[in-house]
Amino acid sequence: MNNEYSEFQEVTEQSEQLDFNRTKPCPHCQNPIPADAVSCYYCGRSLSPGKKWVVWAFAAIAGIFLVRFIIGLTGLLRR
Repeated sequence: MNNEYSEFQEVTEQSEQLDFNRTKPCPHCQNPIPADAVSCYYCGRSLSPGKKWVVWAFAAIAGIFLVRFIIGLTGLLRR
């Protein structure tokens, strides 16, 4: 076992400088965030509405194909 340890470099965090001339309140936690932010700095939630309908449409189409495949497969197995 090697007992040599390297020195740790001290890391200092610098606070993010927000441009308070162009801020808006987060719709979830109401803290001021930059107007062009994609997620909230404070609560971490996404600010974009997203395209959830695309995911649901893909899941529905995949489900339909899966059901048709299983029905077709069971029809082939019965012959």
